[in-house]
Amino acid sequence: MGRPSKWSPEFREEAVRAYRSGRDSIPQVARRIGVHPETFRKWVRRAQVDAGEREGYTAAEREGIRQLRARVRRLEEEKVTLQKAGTVTFLFTDIEGSTRPAINDIVPPSMSS
Repeated sequence: MGRPSKWSPEFREEAVRAYRSGRDSIPQVARRIGVHPETFRKWVRRAQVDAGEREGYTAAEREGIRQLRARVRRLEEEKVTLQKAGTVTFLFTDIEGSTRPAINDIVPPSMSS
């Protein structure tokens, strides 16, 4: 994730509310509150999505997607680990299914007697 915002959620909500209730444009409100106009435009768009006024993912949906991506990443890591463990188990399993290596695999035939 990115760096934490220096603007609190309450400040953002209040700024968007002030924009919606007034007649000023996004750049005018942004200048008045000391925020870059594009930053403020993003806040307004997110508020519109969350209110159902605009297409897009709501804050709750974005959080759910973030959690699902983290879970997929974790499961993929576990899969790789299990695949590696399965390869090691396969290499140390003889024909009878014992999980111990066969003596011929450890000691060459010329040395065992």
